[in-house]
Amino acid sequence: MNNLYKTMLLTVLMMVCGALSAQILSYDFEQCNVGDKVAETLGEPWTTWDYSPGSATDALITDEQSLGNRAVKIDNGNDLVLFLGDKTTGAYNISFDMYIPNGKEGYFNILHQFAGSNSVWAQQMWLNSAQHGNYFYPGGAYDNFEVPFDEWIHIDIDIFLDDATACLKLNDELIIAWNYTLSYPAKYCSISAMDFCPSNQNDESKNGFFVDNITFTELVGPFISNIVPEEASLEVLMLKDEQLDVTTSFTNEGNAICGYKAPWIDYGVGPDGGEPRTLHYDGDPYWSFGNYNNDPYTEIGVDFSFQQLVDSLLVGTKITSMQYFVPWDASWGCQGPLKFSVYRRLWNLNTYYYTLLAEKELSDYTVADWNTVVFDEPIPITGCDVLATVGFQQINGGYPISLDEGPALQYHGDLVRLNGGSWFSLNAEYIYYNGGEGYGNHNIRLVCEGLPVETEWISGNYSDSYLAMVFAPGQTNTVEFSLNSDGLEHGDYYATFRLDRAKETDPEVALPIHLRVSGYDVKEYADGDSRFYPNPASDIVYVEGNDWRYAIIFNTLGEQVGIKKIDSNAIHVNDLKDGVYQVCLMNGKGEKLVQRLVISK
Repeated sequence: MNNLYKTMLLTVLMMVCGALSAQILSYDFEQCNVGDKVAETLGEPWTTWDYSPGSATDALITDEQSLGNRAVKIDNGNDLVLFLGDKTTGAYNISFDMYIPNGKEGYFNILHQFAGSNSVWAQQMWLNSAQHGNYFYPGGAYDNFEVPFDEWIHIDIDIFLDDATACLKLNDELIIAWNYTLSYPAKYCSISAMDFCPSNQNDESKNGFFVDNITFTELVGPFISNIVPEEASLEVLMLKDEQLDVTTSFTNEGNAICGYKAPWIDYGVGPDGGEPRTLHYDGDPYWSFGNYNNDPYTEIGVDFSFQQLVDSLLVGTKITSMQYFVPWDASWGCQGPLKFSVYRRLWNLNTYYYTLLAEKELSDYTVADWNTVVFDEPIPITGCDVLATVGFQQINGGYPISLDEGPALQYHGDLVRLNGGSWFSLNAEYIYYNGGEGYGNHNIRLVCEGLPVETEWISGNYSDSYLAMVFAPGQTNTVEFSLNSDGLEHGDYYATFRLDRAKETDPEVALPIHLRVSGYDVKEYADGDSRFYPNPASDIVYVEGNDWRYAIIFNTLGEQVGIKKIDSNAIHVNDLKDGVYQVCLMNGKGEKLVQRLVISK
């Protein structure tokens, strides 16, 4: 399918999607009388936070401000709730208009679950008299937008429950997109209700805002996210011993909000060769542990951080096999096969994401000895933490977990989870409940083969917060990379920036990165007596000092794009396109000076 056809198909689908919606609730309050109380007059799905329609927590209908003849005033003591049907799947829009008098403050929230003081908030929004909004939600805050006062403003919230994403628009301008869940997998990802109340019940002088034209609408697909990088690949030319920050962007040209687990850099795989090496935390086997009385399915794990992989020169190698010492007591401590697994681990949304890379079972194993599985395909170590686990069915009273002597405990060298629950530190649990120094590290080891790749030439300056990689339709997010050619040999270096989707079925987004380190060394050829200006330039660059006669110009791919004679200290560059170039100046003595040049017209 060619790009033109795909673009036409996407456009047609978005046009169809934009025309389809189903309104669930709509209130303009025109049928009410001034002085009516909202929940008392309209009944369900309206109520108050304390389930007391008609009480002081119920809000009044007013004509003090409105877009028609009536609106709702949220004032001191009010706490008005609108049930939205406990939606757990689908896509929805919540919209309403709000009027905030100057000096007052507005507030609303959306709830995953509504249960009075036991409610679970999905998001909260403060619109305050300092002329800006604070948009709070579990795990973060955002306050970089202005709020107009003494006029009606329109608020839209689009929520895609199946993708656990949402976005907020103010007067049709996108303010923020975020992950609409407390954790991954989603512990709470639903729309239960929304609530209007004063932002601060203790400061009556700030309270008193108006709400009108509330609608709750189901959005009908098809929903398409189409993340397009600014450029097909990032090509950078650097001199030796330089540092450079490069910024690029990604735009969602689809019609659906989409979220990513986490951004990461894939450094690729190195060549074959070298001697096999073993990656592990543990010393010799010493202890056995277990005795869980509820016969859980037990998994033990060792997490090797990316920094440890870098320090061990293992990034770019491949895991070919995995070892576990089955302890002496395992013959009556577990039953069934041992399951050996290797995961890629990423951190985002205040939690870890695990992607299974390989798995293999071992039914015939030897007690009181090391047991090895060889994976069907080698597992590349390319740019993330690696979690290695062994799983088995625990037998009540048994001791199937093998550990070293300790107490030189390694962080994440003793992970355990029971029946698919959360991972915990075995030693931390033991020390907390029993005192002492605990046991040791799991006797789990990975065997790696191949030669490593260079990793320290690039790093990503992007956040792993809630806002890191969530795209609303039309939204552009930028990513900055720091490149460092210090200590690198002349040549080419490759990596790929990847965004892992929350749903594995969604297409991958990847940006190839190519660094070419040029053959000239800044420290070797730099000359403090020479001048090179202006930079950036549009038409002419002037050079002074050392009788420079010729300029050889290279693009970011290291390709020569021109040789120019220097006349009267001037280089004419009006034929060059906007971009970054390397200029090698030469004089009659064979001396050189290399400068970076930015063309901007």
